[in-house]
Amino acid sequence: MKIPARPINEDARLASLDKLHILDTQNEERYERIVRLAGIVFDASVSSFALVDRDRVWFKASVGFVDQGSERARDFAFAAHALLSEEPLIVPDTLEDPRFHTNTSVTGPMKIRSYIGQAIKAPDGHNIGVLNIASRAPITALTSQHYDALRLCRAMLEEELERSPTFDVGPQQPESHQEQTLTPIWRGLMLTGNDAKILLDQNMRLLDYNGTATEYFLLDQDHIGDNFLAVENLLSYPGLQQDIGEVITHGVALERRIKCIRGRYLICQITPYRQPKESRFGVIIGLQDISIMRRHRLLAAVINKLPGNIALIDRSGNIIFTNAAWDSFARRNGAPMSMGVAEGVNYLEVCDNAEPDEAKLIGDAIRDVISGQRSRFSHMYTCTTSEGDLTFHMSVNATHALDGAAVICHLDVTDWADQGHSRRSDLTLTRHE
Repeated sequence: MKIPARPINEDARLASLDKLHILDTQNEERYERIVRLAGIVFDASVSSFALVDRDRVWFKASVGFVDQGSERARDFAFAAHALLSEEPLIVPDTLEDPRFHTNTSVTGPMKIRSYIGQAIKAPDGHNIGVLNIASRAPITALTSQHYDALRLCRAMLEEELERSPTFDVGPQQPESHQEQTLTPIWRGLMLTGNDAKILLDQNMRLLDYNGTATEYFLLDQDHIGDNFLAVENLLSYPGLQQDIGEVITHGVALERRIKCIRGRYLICQITPYRQPKESRFGVIIGLQDISIMRRHRLLAAVINKLPGNIALIDRSGNIIFTNAAWDSFARRNGAPMSMGVAEGVNYLEVCDNAEPDEAKLIGDAIRDVISGQRSRFSHMYTCTTSEGDLTFHMSVNATHALDGAAVICHLDVTDWADQGHSRRSDLTLTRHE
């Protein structure tokens, strides 16, 4: 991981940030609305507007799994790198970028796989913050419309900063001209991506929709201009009309977890926007299918109840999931991350670097499972722990669940071994073709 440099105008930049009196302030919908729209356009896992202070990065607005008002050490923040350039910082795959591949935001629970950062200027021209857009999937392609969206988001955030009462930036436009509007570029971008998107005007009339929306609403082009509430839908969402009305009236986004009658679970986001020359808000309805995510969480809950120490590794050997028993065993035995017990650590490298030759053979056997040469592998071994010498049965099985390649399970069979059952020690005898 590379520590980001400090700008040559750092003192003046920090003075500009202090002049805004924006650090450690409460959440403001005017910033969050822009951040939310950026996240929708890029199908992001998390989007945020962060301010880069002397030794920290503080999140003024955030949508996703980073909380508004939280902070991160500057040396470890992606935003500190993006701050250094006028052009957006595009990281298609964090695992392939030496600046970030060992960052805990990449290797830890957040699992950031791609990142886009756009520096944001204060009214006096200094870069004081960054619009962050991050995802748990690599970036495959960005279109000219995506770059247009970044420029629009940057302009809108900088306009909001100019409205700060502590800055004297000359005459301001009337409030009505500074409201966020749905330009033709935004309208096209709102309908991109895999999630269902629906655009309504301030009277709940249907303006447009994308193909995915037809999975939940019985829509066709004849419905354009009609009252959206008259369109049949497959959602178990009796409060839909009331929620749309609330967002149109108050201009504050909301999010609900709902169910589709087809058995799917969805997150519904209703986001306001201001139409040109209109006093009221229209809304963007986004529906994200979280059924697979929900099943994964249920599966994780079940796995956490199993007695074996279980980990899931990807095709490169990186640990991407550990169950409660695995974590508990590690804590009881005081094993640090370097011992290969934490998410983000490469389990194959741990085997390769271990002293016993047995561990190196185990690493080779796991590679055979990952490559498909074998469907599974098992081995019994004894190790010294805080609870004494214990015997474990280790099994490695191929899988494609949760982007993984293999499931590793260490099951304590000490009692069984103490009853006189023989322990297999020859790795070649316990491999399964």
